[in-house]
Amino acid sequence: MAGSDREEHDDIDEILDDDEYFQLQMAEINGMESNNNGNNPSTVTSNSTKNSNNNNNNNNNNINNNNNNNNNNNNSNNNVASRININNNNNANNNTVAARVKSEDFVRSLDNIAISQEFVDRFDIEYGTSHPTFYQGPFRKALLNAKEKNQLVLVYLHSQTNESLVFCLGPLIEQRLADFIDMNFVFWVGHLQNMETHIGRLVSPIPLMAVIGLDNNGNTNVIEFLHGVMEVDELMSRLMSAQENYGEIQNSMNSQKRAVDQMLQQDRLLKQEQEEAYRNSLAVDKKRIEDEEAQREQERIRSTYRQMELDSKRINFPPEPSDPKTSTQVVFRFPDGSRIQRRFVRNEKVQTLYDFVELNNQDIAENNREFTLITSFPKKVLSDKNSSLQAENLVPQALIHIQL
Repeated sequence: MAGSDREEHDDIDEILDDDEYFQLQMAEINGMESNNNGNNPSTVTSNSTKNSNNNNNNNNNNINNNNNNNNNNNNSNNNVASRININNNNNANNNTVAARVKSEDFVRSLDNIAISQEFVDRFDIEYGTSHPTFYQGPFRKALLNAKEKNQLVLVYLHSQTNESLVFCLGPLIEQRLADFIDMNFVFWVGHLQNMETHIGRLVSPIPLMAVIGLDNNGNTNVIEFLHGVMEVDELMSRLMSAQENYGEIQNSMNSQKRAVDQMLQQDRLLKQEQEEAYRNSLAVDKKRIEDEEAQREQERIRSTYRQMELDSKRINFPPEPSDPKTSTQVVFRFPDGSRIQRRFVRNEKVQTLYDFVELNNQDIAENNREFTLITSFPKKVLSDKNSSLQAENLVPQALIHIQL
């Protein structure tokens, strides 16, 4: 390859120099395309086989004869360069896309396009049989299938570009990459052109891959975008990193979910406690009100009966006698020093004295207060209420103290 050409295509040459077999294969394919003037892939393959057989017969099955012929080798290298040449003037139109897109729009567009069935069907013919297993079905089913197997979906968007050809004839047919993808991912292929029909041009080097996962909440997440042609080791490293990132995301989401669930549980318990406390408070208030009502009712009843009792005593209380010979003068002294007096028939019972005091003292009458009558001299408690005044020596007069 000429020096100017090599300077112009440093990135591609580095890829080819790292894999001599891939360089020879690319040279052979491009040489065959040049000889067949753009024939279809099956025709190219057929002619390539014939030419290869002729060359093998003429050169004793030694494929290194291509390297011995400088002119042929230069032509082959030039064919490779022209086949995978990246023209800087056409980068914006052919090899990159021209607008950014949000992850959710990217995922939504995947649901609207079908797998690149033609690419899947012809892959073995055009690129070889060593490749990851292609998922045959819509993207959403691939996502659900991956979730069931606790895996992620690796999406590859194919395009008719030199970079995609390099990717398909290089890393994608590496057996160890294929095994790694089959073990850890569900591999789904779409066509970039169909994708861009829904969301417009993407700003990304080609080929474009995306690692996508379905989390425990049913949300679809783009874990990582993978851009451009990469070596197998780098690609596997990026994929493993995406797995780790997804695991961390899931752990973080699970931790957040547990924290939210715990907070909600605490809120529910707090609410239950508050509701129970409120119900208990209502019950206590209800019982207090009921007790107060009952107490007031009892007091009302007692007051009613008390008033009836007092009215009965007042109505039936004997009149004050006027004859000093048959009566006695009794003076009642209250604790506050106040006094009242009245004449009673001598044969009246002591109970009459108690009734008189009760009827003539508002505090005792209204509150039904207990009290005791005590004579002054000799000091004696008038406890026998059925005894007569005569029998208690309260005649012709007496001073009685009221003790509350």
